[in-house]
Amino acid sequence: MNRAAGQSEGGSGVPGVSQIQMWLALVAALLGWMFDGMEMSIYGVIARPALIDLMPGRTDAEVKWILSLTFALFLWGAAVGGVIFGRLGDKIGRVQTLMLTVLVYAGFTALSAFARNWQQLAICRFMGALGMGGEWGAGVALIMETWPEKNRPLLAGLVGSASNAGFWIGATLARIIQGIADYESSWFQSVIPIESTAQSWRWVLLAGISPAIIAILVRLFVKEPPRWIQSREKKESSSLRELFSRPFLRETVCASLLSTVALLGTWGSFLWLASYVSSITVEPSAPGIVAQWQGYGQVVGGILGGLVGYWISRRTSYAGLCVLAWASVVALYGLHNEFGMSMCLWGIFAGLWVTAFFGWLPLYIPELFPTRIRVTGEGFCYNVGRIIAGFGVLGAGALAGMFGEGAQGFQKGGMVMATIYLFGLIVIYFSPETKGKPLPD
Repeated sequence: MNRAAGQSEGGSGVPGVSQIQMWLALVAALLGWMFDGMEMSIYGVIARPALIDLMPGRTDAEVKWILSLTFALFLWGAAVGGVIFGRLGDKIGRVQTLMLTVLVYAGFTALSAFARNWQQLAICRFMGALGMGGEWGAGVALIMETWPEKNRPLLAGLVGSASNAGFWIGATLARIIQGIADYESSWFQSVIPIESTAQSWRWVLLAGISPAIIAILVRLFVKEPPRWIQSREKKESSSLRELFSRPFLRETVCASLLSTVALLGTWGSFLWLASYVSSITVEPSAPGIVAQWQGYGQVVGGILGGLVGYWISRRTSYAGLCVLAWASVVALYGLHNEFGMSMCLWGIFAGLWVTAFFGWLPLYIPELFPTRIRVTGEGFCYNVGRIIAGFGVLGAGALAGMFGEGAQGFQKGGMVMATIYLFGLIVIYFSPETKGKPLPD
């Protein structure tokens, strides 16, 4: 970025951006990503009970397979959405794209509450994920292009933390709803028939409509960043194909693989913990409780990721996170055969390192691409990781079935899948170092 681009105008540090615009953009993007986390969390908590309810008479192995399939469909939907909305973000703007993505994921999450079979639930999961995948790139670009360079490490951490604050909110919401015993007297009975506490998952999913309020905020108050406006005025063009041209090929491949490690480690191992808990205890609120404790570590970990990338270096910090995430997740599963406080505390510790990647990635990936192709690059690299992670989640489900019925399968499968973090040590070795370099124009 040139010197003028970093000088203050009206005290904001970014030409053409007022303090109010900076904060509105930040709040809109962080709320959008927070609700993303909430949507992911509530499904992780209710997925197994919902599928058991929708698949009466199926074996444990069949439920595990469909569970892994719905997780994979979410990741694939998010990947498709990341590419589609990534292109839209560079064409129609960050703000308009952010609004559309929020409406998509909020609407389909709420619609899934009315599912009558697992196929309907899976379809809604895929469609809602389109919006979740697109929101990340648009939100990250909006923040990074609206705020000064000096704030980017903390802002990247806040992006990761916002998602996991949402994870905690979703876990808390699920815990409260699933802990209610009597649904028969509720007015909601007339909207969604709740025949027993086993169907409380429908209430949890219906709460997913709440993020739609963010779309109203975005539409009314948030403006496009000047960087994007100037790029459009210059009629700078971009295409998805350009990501694979010589100037960007290394960056595209490395960023995609770095994202894959973080996403597969999270979805193929760490987030199976709630399902593991539901297989070792009959307490209906236990999965929500452990997810809530995971969320404490994840909120802090998101902020930590952006800061350590700034304090140390991009490459060294990522390597350190890989080692710590692998060791903590293996210990989380390997040391616990029953639900209790020790598991919850290890959930906090593992959550720190697993989630730090999601504060590190929004710091690093925007530094690899110029403004005209930034959201396209972010959307592709982050979400191609979800495609690979989706197949990995299917593999995790297969492993869980191979390793045995019930708890044993989840436990051993989670430990094996955690080894993906060690692959990250190889990828980061070949990745470019961007510490100390400005955000490209």
